Amino acid sequence: MGERTVELTRVSETLRRQIVEWQQAEEELRTLSRAVEHSPSSVVITDPQGAIKYVNPRFTEFTGYCPEEALGQTPRKLTNGQMTPAALHLSAKNGFGTLIRDQARLL
Repeated sequence: MGERTVELTRVSETLRRQIVEWQQAEEELRTLSRAVEHSPSSVVITDPQGAIKYVNPRFTEFTGYCPEEALGQTPRKLTNGQMTPAALHLSAKNGFGTLIRDQARLL
């Protein structure tokens, strides 16, 4: 084989490995997404400033806020005057308040 052919074969193999790695990472992301979506706990994902970027269905069940009402708000803003301390405590015990900051920048 010529030098050019060897180089093309090496690049082709590198690309093939990268594609497999991306496919595996994509599948892991899909699995994580399904787990969060179907979690029995309320999940709220915020950006670094605290604005809500994602809520799972359990959040809506616990708070009564639909995603459209929650997105862009801060968790504190949603609870101010909206939930009694007893309801807030009960919600916290049942999973409301699970907060994932946007460190991994998944969304």
